[in-house]
Amino acid sequence: MEEQITQEYYSDKNTSSFYLNLWGGDSIHIGIYPEDYKYNAFTYKDEKKKIIKMAIDNKKDYMYNLLSIYLNDNREKYYIADFGSGYGGTARFLYDKLTEKKKKFHIDCFDISHHNCVINTQKNILKNYNIPVYDISFLKIPFQKNYNCIYSEDAFIHINDRSLIFKEINRKLLKDGILIFSDIILTDNCNLEKIDEVYKRVNIKSLETHQSYIEKAENNGLKYINSIEYQDSMLYHYKNIRDVILVNDTNKKIIEGLDNWIKHVKLNNITSKIFVFKKF
Repeated sequence: MEEQITQEYYSDKNTSSFYLNLWGGDSIHIGIYPEDYKYNAFTYKDEKKKIIKMAIDNKKDYMYNLLSIYLNDNREKYYIADFGSGYGGTARFLYDKLTEKKKKFHIDCFDISHHNCVINTQKNILKNYNIPVYDISFLKIPFQKNYNCIYSEDAFIHINDRSLIFKEINRKLLKDGILIFSDIILTDNCNLEKIDEVYKRVNIKSLETHQSYIEKAENNGLKYINSIEYQDSMLYHYKNIRDVILVNDTNKKIIEGLDNWIKHVKLNNITSKIFVFKKF
């Protein structure tokens, strides 16, 4: 059921326009801002769009650095999968980085949204990048291929039974392989009153906590290695996105959703983290 909801969400004309025009046009994850970044509500919209894109690109760099740190750099070839690839921005970023480092690699993208896959494929063709894009759920990959790195950015949030995610990751991840993913989670001190306001934006029933993600992963053969929290960046990102949206009836639902997320970040009910796990 949630897969159908996710498909409809990302195929919606207004949602697509929102992500393509206001979210950097290449990726749909939350960006990471420099430590010295100072939010200013009155920055010109065109400048804000550049700041948003900078933060998104910075997040891609984080993902690449984590991959470099936790994967053996001397391995013969990298086999990488992007679960919930969206428009494929990070896949193309990794493609550039690994090519630059003269590494052998293969990257597969998986996304349940046909609309996202079409845009991803078009962008790969324009850049002449050999990145296969599969218009299928990452919960049950039908072919025999395994990976030494699986990564995902803000996609697990759409799956209500997240144990299924780790079950599939355990099946597709090679020994000594790593899982790197980012997601929005509940804080340890979360006040659950009115938290449904958060869930409504992406039609979900729950969010995980730091510990519940560790438990689900470890129950499926993965060992917790590290995590990075970027709650301040989450707040800056949603505020900046909110500032550049044109206020009208068409965008009313999106604005209401963003306002609720901003509210609950400020209340310290939700945060964003990158997790690293390893399969031994």
